[in-house]
Amino acid sequence: MESPKPSFNATDCCAFCREQLPPHSLQGADAWQSNFRAALCLDANGDDSIEITEVACLPDIDDDIDVPLTGRLRPQTVTISRDPRINQKTRNQQTAFCFHDWCYSILIWKLNGCPRSVIYKLARTLTADPSIWENICERRLDLDSVSRLQMLASSQSQPLFLSRLPAELRTYIWRYIGLMTPYSAFILVADETSRLAHHLHCPSSRRLILERGSHLSTKMISVFGTEYVQDFVIDRDCEGNPNPLEDTTGVKYVTSLGGICAIQLLGYNWESGWIGKIPRTDCTWHGLLEGSVSSFRWGYNEGSQLRRYIAPEAFFTKSSGMGSA
Repeated sequence: MESPKPSFNATDCCAFCREQLPPHSLQGADAWQSNFRAALCLDANGDDSIEITEVACLPDIDDDIDVPLTGRLRPQTVTISRDPRINQKTRNQQTAFCFHDWCYSILIWKLNGCPRSVIYKLARTLTADPSIWENICERRLDLDSVSRLQMLASSQSQPLFLSRLPAELRTYIWRYIGLMTPYSAFILVADETSRLAHHLHCPSSRRLILERGSHLSTKMISVFGTEYVQDFVIDRDCEGNPNPLEDTTGVKYVTSLGGICAIQLLGYNWESGWIGKIPRTDCTWHGLLEGSVSSFRWGYNEGSQLRRYIAPEAFFTKSSGMGSA
């Protein structure tokens, strides 16, 4: 008896240029936007089960498509669904992280080849959790496009006629041209996404002991124009919180598009300054964790930026968060 065909939920944005995938197949000069691949994991227990699909044409929203996997001696296909209701209600089901075939080709060229495991981890890292877009879906593209337009205007890979213009004028021109052109996607993937592929080296989590007299600082990483926390550093000599960390009773945090940008430690009758960098963008979320602890376990994703949540190791009794956009 033939085993059931694996089924996956499609993401709705290209993981590598971060632009929304079209709701239906496009023709003519825009046809490249409809040609996609996906990175997926058949078994969560190992990298050996990570697969990349062959090129396929995007189905319409609410439709499914059977897509073959690459590099198979015996043909095997998986089903990818674009039903947004599934993506909203069943986030724990398997996900196919989608991207334009054009963007995939640029990334492979720029990196001189790339293992499937790196492609999968990079796509998963750069794909925002769909839950952060709840209640602000109508502003999604505006919130995420400003930083990418600024990157296009400041890129060293400008067409010759643009490279001689002031940055402000280049920004106006790129805003008129738009993000969804083959060349704009080329610049974003070749300049930014390929750079981030070299930052996929970190543990899934790390325990921090909040010792008396120690200080907390951060290492930051820029991801599409926003500074995120790459790692926390505890040292008696580095600049940071001047109060004993063992007296910490809570932590405030600021996130943007899925990564933590800054935290503030709270204690008995004291609070630290903000550790990290609060982004200058409307797309931020603020959260608070309360409780008395002597250590934290921080959760990472493979992109060396902290996940949207902070996972305390013990004794936290209450958490709350609020978003602003």
